[in-house]
Formats: sequence, structure tokens, C-alpha cells
Amino acid sequence: MEEKYSTTKEPVVVNPAELAKIHDTCATKFDQDDLLQPVEGQEKCDLIERFVDFSSKYGLGYKLTNGSYGVLFNDSTKLITHPNLFHFDYIERSKTKNKETASSELISHHNFFEYPAAINKKVVLLQHFKSYLDGNSKFKPLTFDFKSQQPPVRPENEALLSYIKKWKKASKAILMRNSNKVI
Repeated sequence: MEEKYSTTKEPVVVNPAELAKIHDTCATKFDQDDLLQPVEGQEKCDLIERFVDFSSKYGLGYKLTNGSYGVLFNDSTKLITHPNLFHFDYIERSKTKNKETASSELISHHNFFEYPAAINKKVVLLQHFKSYLDGNSKFKPLTFDFKSQQPPVRPENEALLSYIKKWKKASKAILMRNSNKVI
């Protein structure tokens, strides 16, 4: 058992067995070309490399094979980092139902220096998930190797990032459906 301190300065005992377990997927054990059959016209598919289920409190955190990290929150909003780990997309359900558009999700593009205050808690949680998935037992915030006046530019013509759209836990398996419809 390890001790944590709350805002009341009294030690809180945390049982390490209660921490969520990080699960590695088969994407870490096999060549990605062996796992996916190429389909003409389909964009490159990024697979889930590892994930952690904190759905009892926050949601599902994951790492993709392209180096991106993402969180599918319990309120169905999503955050996914760009592989450069500086830019990220915030995805939420559209508040209006429009039959003309195929997608009912609003995707907004941000970076870690400029994002709305309303999503600050979720951005911090994304950093916590990334830190935990990287094997850090204590929170390690993101650091960048450039000056704030010269951040990397997000490519304009790049395809949308793939992210987990839905997931379902069964007794012996977890199914995850990516935004590009790969299960």
C-alpha cells in the first residue's frame, strides 16, 4: 500500500491492486501488415497498441501504433493527440441532428498552448492517461523541445486522426471500433 495526500493533508491509503491495469494488444506483438488486409481506397489504419480502462471514473485511455494517445471519456467526448504530441483534436457529439451530414460529431483542432478553458480538465486527464500508459507511476506532464513562439505547424492536407469511437467490454474480450470502422 502506498500513501497519497488529499487536500485535507491526511494520508489516503491506495491499494496498488485497485489501479487500472495497462493492457497491451496484439498490435505490439505482430507486424501491422500481417494484422490488416489492405483494402483499395481505404486510408492507412492505426491500431490500438495499449489501453487502460478507467471507465469507473473517467473513461478509456489508449495509445495507437502511430504514437498518438487518446481518451474516450464517459460522456462520449474524445481527445486524440496528433503523432507530434503537440496538436490534438477534441471530438464531441453535435447538438443538432442534421440528416444531410454523415457525421454527427464536431471535431475541433487545438494545441497544448491554445485550447478552450472549458476542456482544460479533459486535456489534463489526457496528459495523465499518456503518462500512465508510458509506465510512469506519478504524473509527468508533457514537455516540448521548442519555444512557445515557434511551435510545430499542423499539416493542412493531413487526413483526420483515427480514434476509438465506441467500445464494449464482454466477459472475455474488449471490442473497440475505430472511427475508420476497423474493429
